[in-house]
Amino acid sequence: MCNFPDDKNALDHLLQQTYSPGMDIVVNCMHYWRDKDSKNRAHGKCIGEHCRNLVAALFFNDAKLESDFKYIKQQLEEKLTERASETDIKPVHICFMSRRGRHRSVALCRLTYEVLKRNGYNVTKEPVYLSQLALAWSNDQCWMCEDCHVNSEGKDYLYGMADIVCNSFE
Repeated sequence: MCNFPDDKNALDHLLQQTYSPGMDIVVNCMHYWRDKDSKNRAHGKCIGEHCRNLVAALFFNDAKLESDFKYIKQQLEEKLTERASETDIKPVHICFMSRRGRHRSVALCRLTYEVLKRNGYNVTKEPVYLSQLALAWSNDQCWMCEDCHVNSEGKDYLYGMADIVCNSFE
């Protein structure tokens, strides 16, 4: 297993060069926790789109979430400002990394996507989960059960909470 450095600049440089060429922002999701209550956890095959995984990302490590959202916002604003004078403005690509790319990084990616949409950013593409293409996600990995499916009704409440939580970090 990789030990990613905690320093975001070092992490950005390392991952852009080695793992994620073409990514503008790289977020290390290694220090998020899953739900500590094993009776309340999502099934191990469920991905980060599952409501319980989203809740864990939102509420079980406030300092990490605050740090990451401030970092994403700052980096995003810098990238957009740099590109504002270009005639053909290129999109900003954000990469979320975790050990296997099934739970923490997927949850943070989905929450960030929803928060950016609610805050007026032009988010035109659904997230691409690269682990779906790798061995980390087997063919029997869940991503379509009622609680994992992106359009689950209960998730709108969680996305609203994410927006409130993330905007409280101003």
